[in-house]
Amino acid sequence: MRVFGCFLLFHMLFDFYFQTNKMADKKESNRIALGLHCLIYAAGAAATVALLFEASVAATAASFTVFALSHWFIDGSLRRKIAGLDLSPVGSFLIDQMLHIVLLFMLSVLCCHLWVMRPIASNLLGNRGAELSWVSTLCFCGRPCSIAIAKVLQFLRNPGTEQSACTSNAHSGKWIGIFERLIVAALSLLNQYSAIAFIFTAKSIARFKQLESDKDFAEVYLLGSLASVFLAMASAVLFMYLFNNAGC
Repeated sequence: MRVFGCFLLFHMLFDFYFQTNKMADKKESNRIALGLHCLIYAAGAAATVALLFEASVAATAASFTVFALSHWFIDGSLRRKIAGLDLSPVGSFLIDQMLHIVLLFMLSVLCCHLWVMRPIASNLLGNRGAELSWVSTLCFCGRPCSIAIAKVLQFLRNPGTEQSACTSNAHSGKWIGIFERLIVAALSLLNQYSAIAFIFTAKSIARFKQLESDKDFAEVYLLGSLASVFLAMASAVLFMYLFNNAGC
């Protein structure tokens, strides 16, 4: 489970933080951009394998090839098939990420069976599980959560909503959501769940007049806030479980 946690961490870094929105849009129609992204992603995966396991150079190169081809298959061929299903943006995004997560889990199990973990990596994962839980949770609460929640709100928002109003609030709303999730995640990791209610209450009071006068906004706002809090708490629980679980 700890190796799977490390794989999830590198996936968040290389599929979200090291890939801009411009790169993500470009790879949809440009095979060169897609190939470059897959090579960068596979390099991060191979580096993770080399740091965790006593794998030979040939084995590390093989892992690079497997990660590159599998990522190309999901982000290329499968994504085009998913797009043909006429799903909502959030539906396509969730299916895409679930495919990546299932693949990473299978590859983490395979790596644990093929190679012995490096002693320094085993000691680090065993003694620094709490720190890795913090790093992984906070990484998840940033860009990955922002993209997921933005797609949910885009799907729910009334098409008649004025574009200028949405645009003017998008940037500030994104950062408010990020800070909210970081605080909720930190409180969850510290087992201070009761304090999370105060954050949600304070945020609702600040928007009380707008919530009262605009029912459409209230529905979208409450769902976005609940999704944000849920993802932050769930990620804290998940990564604490993964990195504090004994074994590979």
